[in-house]
Formats: sequence, structure tokens, C-alpha cells
Amino acid sequence: MEETPKKRQYKFKHKRTGTNFKTVKIVRRPFGWYKRKHGIWLDPLLPSYQKLLKNNNFMKKFTNNEQVLRIIFYMTDMENQNKNHRKYWYNPHTKDVTLYKEFLKDSKYLEWKCAFCETPIRSSVEDFSPTNFCCDKCGEGIEKKEMIDKLIVQSSLKFTKHCKKILKAQQRMIKIYLKNK
Repeated sequence: MEETPKKRQYKFKHKRTGTNFKTVKIVRRPFGWYKRKHGIWLDPLLPSYQKLLKNNNFMKKFTNNEQVLRIIFYMTDMENQNKNHRKYWYNPHTKDVTLYKEFLKDSKYLEWKCAFCETPIRSSVEDFSPTNFCCDKCGEGIEKKEMIDKLIVQSSLKFTKHCKKILKAQQRMIKIYLKNK
């Protein structure tokens, strides 16, 4: 006997909800005691879909077509997935309210002093080039030189120790927080 090959079943799992998007039940109950909006039973739907149907009366036009409803539900999932990147966050580095992307970008910089003239600068935690430890005026002269000055090496070592100290303090805070839970 020959075995017939099994067909592959592709399952599309939604990233945020973890549910198969095609199996979202859209059940119509135009009568009875069911909680419903525009003739659609709300209980089998996700809370974001329920909220969409309840808060938007324009959805009544689209409730007859199931495919359009699925597309709108998928768009709300995409909206919810990317919502946090458009929220405004308090940025303690600049003491201002900024977008999340700017907050992440600013968190990679620490307050530091120029290796030569001791003026306050912001140095990147990821960058250990000589220009990262100098202000703009002193950095122009360094780019032309081929030798690295002793002050820059000392400043980079101090900066590394400072970064380690900050990271260890953050790790201790996380351990204390997790221990209390």
C-alpha cells in the first residue's frame, strides 16, 4: 500500500495574542440575551475586538461582510502591537517628555568629562573611540593625530569602571526587586 502524503497545514499565529487569526469566531446572534453589538456575539471575541465594536458605530456597515471584519480586527492587532513606540515617556536623561525611541537613544549616553579640557560631555556606552571621550573642539585635533594620548586612555579606563559600577548597581536593584516578589 502506498501512503498518501499528508498536506501541510500552515498555521498563522498572531504575534501578540498567540491565537490563530483565522480561527477567531465571529458569531452572529441577532436576538436573545447574548451580549452583542451590531448583531455580533461579543463573548468569543478578544477584548480589543469587543472594544472596537462597542466604541465605533461606523462598524455597523461592515458587520455583514466577515472578511472585512477580519481585516479590521487584524488592523487593530497591528495597531496594538506598535502602540508603545508611539507613546510619550518621561526621559530622565533630558528631563523632558519624548518618544520611546528617543528615550532608548538617550539611555545609551552617560554624563562624562572631556579628557583634555574637563568640559561636561555625553559619552556613548557602546563607543570606545578616542573622540567619544573628548569635546568637539578637542576631538578635531585627535582625528588628525595617529597617536592616542595618555589622557584619553586614562579617561576610557575610568569610563569603563564607571559603566561597570552603574550596571552592578542596576543588577543589585533588580535582584532586590525580584527577591521581594
